[in-house]
This record gives sequence, C-alpha cells and structure tokens, in this order.
Amino acid sequence: ISVTAPAGSITKVDCLQGPKGVTQRCASKFTGSQATFTATRPLMEHEQVTIVVSLRKGAVTAPTTLRSLDSRMH
Repeated sequence: ISVTAPAGSITKVDCLQGPKGVTQRCASKFTGSQATFTATRPLMEHEQVTIVVSLRKGAVTAPTTLRSLDSRMH
C-alpha cells in the first residue's frame, strides 16, 4: 500500500495487520511525500491492514462546509 502527499508533509506513519481489534504491527516507512506499508505475513480471510498517515497542519486544504456536505451526498 502506498500513499503520496504534498512534498514534506508526512510526519508520522503506523500500520496494523490482522483481525479487527488486533494490534500486530506491519511494516511501514516514509519520506516527506511518500509512505509505504507492507503486511509482514500472508493475511487470512477477514483480516485487514489498517494504515495511519499523519500530515503537517496545512498540507491539505480543509473543505468548505458546502463541499463537505456535498461529498457526503454522493
């Protein structure tokens, strides 16, 4: 799994793998604009990978109220 963000905006990443509620870490790394995540073992049916990417404040423009409401309707 990879995530691309504006240059210099990624500040922290985390990754969990396994059934819902499990806190087993998976592999994650990042540069200022790219984060990558990899399961460290084959996942079984109904298991998942959960990723977290922290961005510096202002890296993404917050939607206006109208845009935010509009996106929920589609």
